[in-house]
Amino acid sequence: KGFLDGGMAALESAPELVEESRRRPVADLDEALDSETPPFVLDVRSAGEYSGGHIEGSTNIPLTRLRGELDAIPRDRPILVNCQSGHRSSIAASLLAGQGFAPVEDLLGGWKAVAALRGEGGESCSTTAAGGSCST
Repeated sequence: KGFLDGGMAALESAPELVEESRRRPVADLDEALDSETPPFVLDVRSAGEYSGGHIEGSTNIPLTRLRGELDAIPRDRPILVNCQSGHRSSIAASLLAGQGFAPVEDLLGGWKAVAALRGEGGESCSTTAAGGSCST
């Protein structure tokens, strides 16, 4: 109880128990958002972090409240989860996949990577490929 008998090697004989998570590089963010089926962007940071800057059009549901607010997330669109650096988004993506949401991706590097790519720190950034502009 509480451990995998045989360690990770035990999973080699049971590949149906392993699922790879999908991760989107921040450099591909605009392409995803401008696609024919843009993802629902879920920001799982705290409200204070979100107010300090976020992807325009994203929805903020902190990871600590996510399990109780699953009804606010659409099941008819791809989901792209982001946080500050990528840790919480990977947890949230796993939780969502376990609840039957699909497809779910988490954004590599999170908001820090978006802000670095856009060359800003605390503004809301446009998410179109043409602009990538930020405003305060």
